[in-house]
Amino acid sequence: MSDIIMTSSSLYSCRSLVTALLICVLLSLNVRNVEAAKVGDICDLAGKEEINLVGLGLVIGLNGTGDGGDSATTMRSLATALNLMNNPIGVPDLRDADNVAVVMVTATIPKTGLNRGQHVDCYVNSILGAKSLRGGRLFAAPLENNLIADDQALAIASGGIVIEDEKNLVSGKISNGVRLLQDVYPPGGFKPGQKTVTLVIDKNKASWRTADAIARKIHAEFSFERTSGFGDTSEDGRSGVAYDEYEKWINITETTITVQIPEVYAESPKQFIAFLMKVDVDNPSPEAKVVINNATKTIVITGEVEISPVAITHENLININIGGDTSQGGFVKIDSTNPDEQSPQLTELKRALDLLQVPAEAKIDIIRTLNASGKLNAILLEY
Repeated sequence: MSDIIMTSSSLYSCRSLVTALLICVLLSLNVRNVEAAKVGDICDLAGKEEINLVGLGLVIGLNGTGDGGDSATTMRSLATALNLMNNPIGVPDLRDADNVAVVMVTATIPKTGLNRGQHVDCYVNSILGAKSLRGGRLFAAPLENNLIADDQALAIASGGIVIEDEKNLVSGKISNGVRLLQDVYPPGGFKPGQKTVTLVIDKNKASWRTADAIARKIHAEFSFERTSGFGDTSEDGRSGVAYDEYEKWINITETTITVQIPEVYAESPKQFIAFLMKVDVDNPSPEAKVVINNATKTIVITGEVEISPVAITHENLININIGGDTSQGGFVKIDSTNPDEQSPQLTELKRALDLLQVPAEAKIDIIRTLNASGKLNAILLEY
């Protein structure tokens, strides 16, 4: 049996050929899935916002790591708390109390609101000179929001503190540490007598294209109403209004959709809102965007991120030609696998780089350089 001898050059050529074939096979499987969604998955009612509750509190039970003794503010707060519990004591008597700390307490009520008696998490942060909150327990602290009720406690926070970050011992979390004293709902949202409903598109999906797609679906769903104000209805029950004339009843911006309430729902606008949020829409194509997490070296590609023709070489490890001239030898060529596309997609380049086992750092460098050269037709975000 004859020996087969391959030089390093032939090995490299063979590897490049195999890689190119694998790229072609993989890219030929580029199939897009369209996912259905509902208006409520993409939009919220205008005015429905999270509510922040805030208050000052005392953390007790610290192992000598508090700010008591050195802080007159802490001592006065502790003395006041004890006086309220029918245990009057003077500030000088508390000068050695280093197991207490004054903290800022914050909690967030979701935009759906919460009812009296329900619980949410809260976070505590030292605001004076405490060294650590480990092992401490938050003494009952009232929480307020002046936009909802002036000088009125909406909730009470208390409980044992869990340190989440070992590098920051003066901040912690209390799971389900806040109990609502009354119903708390966002002050905005729909109000009686309104003739329109305004939807706010999720900030990560907002675009003119998304707003237009949703408006068209809403118009198609409600335009057949005979007395809706959405247009006359023909005898067969179909709308006499052209599909693209939704602007008469629906106004859009890049981030909002304002819908006129049909007359048939004038007495039951909340029912209209419920139906509105359930309207099926094709999940709008997201804005072309590339998001890079530098800490984890994660790359997320949304939308149809296209690349203009360009040749790429990086540290003599890869040579890739994207949608351009292939006369230069040694370059693996990438073209769009979809005949309807004018330019190759960034996802296709990423697959090629994956096959070539290019490190994450190099992929990020290539994407940055593509963006700097103007060849990346998308928004690049890094954090």
